[in-house]
Amino acid sequence: MQDISITGLTAPTNLSTGAKVFYVQNLSATYKITLKDESASSTAANRFTNPGAADVDILPNSSIPLIYSTATARWRVLASSGTSVTTLTVAGYVNARSTLQVAGVSTLSANLAVDTNVLIVDATNNRVGINTLSPTVALDVTGNVAFSTVLSIGGAANALSTLGVTGAANLLSTLGVTGAANVLSTFGATGAANLLSTLGVTGATTLSSTLLVTGVATINNRMNFDGTNNGRLVLPVGTNKWAT
Repeated sequence: MQDISITGLTAPTNLSTGAKVFYVQNLSATYKITLKDESASSTAANRFTNPGAADVDILPNSSIPLIYSTATARWRVLASSGTSVTTLTVAGYVNARSTLQVAGVSTLSANLAVDTNVLIVDATNNRVGINTLSPTVALDVTGNVAFSTVLSIGGAANALSTLGVTGAANLLSTLGVTGAANVLSTFGATGAANLLSTLGVTGATTLSSTLLVTGVATINNRMNFDGTNNGRLVLPVGTNKWAT
């Protein structure tokens, strides 16, 4: 046994009572059947007109429905599970009542919606939304976001609520946090870090620029200042001692 190709089927002769649907079933558990699109090896009236003008594969243990079009004098392939096409062009809806498997690249020129608003791709504005129907920025997420490894941000990072990071956080620009910032590993900021509430860092904190904390900064280990580089601690005006 081996893969086989079919270039055409004999056209039905009695269609006066309406169109009839025929099924081609692949009983093999290993090999596929390929319906060749508009193959010159068959008489014109016996040929297949496939979606996207592509060959259609009937996968093992699968079947595919065909309907004969008297308008075009061709067999037309109807949608079915267990089939694959190189290119599929559909003007209307595609309803997959079972698993939809795509082995190659999927290119969507319009919007994509998964489970109403769980995942939204706005093709017009080039935006992606999670748990939101109308993303307003390139990636718009409604809800918590958890990063288990390194989070690297090339631009400014603005957190309007609590920021929690389990792994290392590397910021190459400004970090602005309105809520509490809890970092359970290393925290490194190349730009300015502006915190309007509590900053808690379990690991090392390396700052190459200004650290401005309006709220409480709790340090459970020591704080080092490099005197050779004019390192210094500036206390608020009117304060000349550490609080204990």
